[in-house]
Amino acid sequence: MSFSKTNCAIAAALSILLAGCGGGSDQEAPLGAPGDGNNLGGIAATGAPLSGAAVVVKSLTGAVVASTQTNSAAFFEVALDPANAPYILETSDTSVSPAKTYQALVLASDISASGANLNITPISTMVARIMLNEGLSGKTANQIKTLRTQAAEQ
Repeated sequence: MSFSKTNCAIAAALSILLAGCGGGSDQEAPLGAPGDGNNLGGIAATGAPLSGAAVVVKSLTGAVVASTQTNSAAFFEVALDPANAPYILETSDTSVSPAKTYQALVLASDISASGANLNITPISTMVARIMLNEGLSGKTANQIKTLRTQAAEQ
């Protein structure tokens, strides 16, 4: 049986999508977030879940905007105002010494009334650091979104 490049690409894409799907479980329900329904949630993990980890939301100037904590399944959720995006999500793995800090860059399009997901991982950290090094000041939301896509492809 031979596989075409298209079939392999479709199989790879489906594998990635299905890997993020999880299934039913007896884990606790996601944390609720206060606010007007503009929520962002996700998982903080380094390969292992970061359960009970503090998640801090900062503006690009470094000011703390909000904070929350992951639950036992490493899920977090926080209410954010998309009009003030972009934000930086930050958490630390304190189980290692010295502690390691992980980040993710949040765009206005990542925040949703239905509770969009954005995970904090070593990969999101690399993408965020590449983008922050590019300088986001003065860039439009579409330019920032393009930069994030390009950074993820590096």
